[in-house]
Amino acid sequence: QWSSATTDLNSNAVYIMENYSFKGNFVHELSHIYYDGFFKPTLSPLWMSEGFAVKMQTAVQTERENSWLLREKEAFKNGNYITFNEFLNAQNLSNYSRKDATTWYAQAYSVIDYLLQNKTRDEFYQFSKNIKEGMSLAKAMYRAYGMPFNTTKALEYAWQADLQKDMYKQPQGDK
Repeated sequence: QWSSATTDLNSNAVYIMENYSFKGNFVHELSHIYYDGFFKPTLSPLWMSEGFAVKMQTAVQTERENSWLLREKEAFKNGNYITFNEFLNAQNLSNYSRKDATTWYAQAYSVIDYLLQNKTRDEFYQFSKNIKEGMSLAKAMYRAYGMPFNTTKALEYAWQADLQKDMYKQPQGDK
């Protein structure tokens, strides 16, 4: 009930409810067709799919439209985020409240943004390819990024350390 758009990957169709953020929602859903299509015939992990889609969405939105991410970032810096075990293993968000879904989406964006901003895009591609080939998350990370990325806990610690250093980049968009 909190969602405003969806994508049907089988038909490459995007469905968007009428609202003020058509452009952002459209780019978000189009990103699913592109990124999730890479993983066919399997599915990409939900956190990677949604994180990538939110990352693309923020690029076409205004600072005001992206302000929810900045609020969530402050909470993450204080340790108020979804436990990585729950976050990484989420298969769908149908039982999440609007607030919890907002936190989850922001966390997905933040982790993907960390991987794209602090590592090379080639490493992210290799990471995605490794996941597509069926590697475990830990093995896929290690093969793509090397040490210390050999466990999901290492990813969590590196992401948190990056937030604490305030190297987190504010989502870009029209000002």
